[in-house]
Amino acid sequence: MAVMSGSIAIRMMGGKEGVLPGTVIPGHKHRFDHTSIFFCGNWHVKKWSPSGAIEHDFVRTGPFHLLIDKNCLHEFTFVGGAERGIAWCVYSHRSPDGEVIDAYSGWNDAYSPRE
Repeated sequence: MAVMSGSIAIRMMGGKEGVLPGTVIPGHKHRFDHTSIFFCGNWHVKKWSPSGAIEHDFVRTGPFHLLIDKNCLHEFTFVGGAERGIAWCVYSHRSPDGEVIDAYSGWNDAYSPRE
């Protein structure tokens, strides 16, 4: 589950401890745009367009961020360069009809990955 912080939700990949080298955040999609922030280490990032064309396939060292558009399949692999990889996904709160709202509404599907 995401942590609520004012007008945003934050999902910590691997929780507060982060992830170990070789950890894959499996490919998934979200209903809304969000930003992924990679704080440290080396990450292999893959992102596909909604039509399935590869848009990003690179390895980069944190810190960096990437906009993940809604309905885009994306996958992250922590490849090392630090003891643990720390990365967060940051979302705007959303209502069930998809509108951005200022406060958490209790609608957890806004933050849940989907296939």
